[in-house]
Amino acid sequence: MTLRATKPVFNIREKLSELDKPTGLKGNEILRSETTQDVRNLISSGRKNAVINGSMLISQRGNDWSNVNSAAYHLDRWYYYPQNSSAQVRIRHSGDGPNNFHQSYRVNCTTADTSIASNEEVKVYHKIEGFNLQQFEKGTSTAKKFALSFYIKCNKHGTYIVELYDRDNGRDCSGSYTVYNNNWNRHTIEFPADITGGFDFDHASSLEIQFWLVAGSSVQGGSLNTTWRASADGGSATGQVNFTGSTNNEWMLSGVQLEPSVCTEFDHKSYAEELASCQRYYLKTPANSASYLPNAYGANNHSRVHLMFPVTMRSAPQATMSNYTLTATTHGVNGYQSSGSVDTQYEGTFSAEL
Repeated sequence: MTLRATKPVFNIREKLSELDKPTGLKGNEILRSETTQDVRNLISSGRKNAVINGSMLISQRGNDWSNVNSAAYHLDRWYYYPQNSSAQVRIRHSGDGPNNFHQSYRVNCTTADTSIASNEEVKVYHKIEGFNLQQFEKGTSTAKKFALSFYIKCNKHGTYIVELYDRDNGRDCSGSYTVYNNNWNRHTIEFPADITGGFDFDHASSLEIQFWLVAGSSVQGGSLNTTWRASADGGSATGQVNFTGSTNNEWMLSGVQLEPSVCTEFDHKSYAEELASCQRYYLKTPANSASYLPNAYGANNHSRVHLMFPVTMRSAPQATMSNYTLTATTHGVNGYQSSGSVDTQYEGTFSAEL
């Protein structure tokens, strides 16, 4: 006896389509990727942050500065810039940070300025050298957007402006964020790609991120400029509140990341990595019992020492030495020190800032 079984005809393409799982837009793009690098570009993996010390871990110069009313670096790589302002602030390397962060850049208004002149400006800058910006492909047909993310805690509510300034080509573009409560909040701004003017491939300042705190009327006229243009004052900071209007005001910043195309989770670095990156621009050697320089020698009341830098600095640094002591053992004919050892205890700073 012969048994025969039959099955209904079915469309194999339809059956396969039933197995599909939703992957979303990015998932489909990843599936269509042809190389590993294509995938990495889509998910922004690897070292992606063009900002150094965006987590505010490093502050070699100190932790607390009072009555600040002049332009200077305080926390590493972060530059406070007041122009024509009578306000004074206190800047701190603060232990108040958002979740997953320990530190922040903290500004408290200590002397208020309630009458803002037309040419008055207060900003916090971060300057980036051209070597670290080539991934944005600015000035080419494949230029990428500038995706900026950061955390703010502030009790002065309202609109705040962030401006990108292309120093190489004299171009700028602005975006805004809104402070609406007194808690830590993450903000994201996607600045458009710019096919005009590439960044120089060198160690000079090519792009500056400018967090506005005070903006006079000369930069507030018209609508906020949200597209790249030849740099101009009007529209650079339209809508910016006066942060220095009261001594009750404070503004804190942390978790700053600038990356190509889209905003992703913050790229945390180890303390050692971040410190080494900062030491490219500024190095402070502490004065203590262990800070003796090797390979020192001297003669005729002069001494020379050789210092090994932990990293290559951005450019030839400006050096200052203080709090040093010098001891030497003289020997040789008639007390002339032809050889021997010199122990030098010192405190030195070496600046190669942008």
